[in-house]
Amino acid sequence: MTEYEHKLYTWCWRDALKYEGEDIVLVRTSVGHPRWIPKEVSREIPAVEELMPKGLLGGDIPTDEWKRRYRQRLEEFGETEIREALAAIYRQHEGRPLVLLCFEHDPVDCHRSVFAEWWEEQTGVAVPEFGPIAAKPDAEPKNRQESLI
Repeated sequence: MTEYEHKLYTWCWRDALKYEGEDIVLVRTSVGHPRWIPKEVSREIPAVEELMPKGLLGGDIPTDEWKRRYRQRLEEFGETEIREALAAIYRQHEGRPLVLLCFEHDPVDCHRSVFAEWWEEQTGVAVPEFGPIAAKPDAEPKNRQESLI
């Protein structure tokens, strides 16, 4: 396990942009940028292309199918390449926790929860949802399910 992995979370853009702490690094995993913040600001937010669900969301792709395809995309990049992309951002931001962002408010049918599940399968490291612990960034959820509520 690398140093940053215990400081890796997911969250949605809408809630993350309301967060006033400076103790985390917002990381874009969405294909697009949020329209409600200036492009020059959103372009400064680090992004992990390997985690973006390019070509998989929208349209008529059934949920099970896009999840399968997204997991396949993750497999194609592989744990090592994704780990290196995350570690580079972690190092650039002085070891602050990384919060992987997408647009869906509910993580249940979102690519960030598919990534979190896949990552835990690959590495044994859970990636909880940041939202429920935002008031106490140093607190750890008691279990993975609690972090999704």
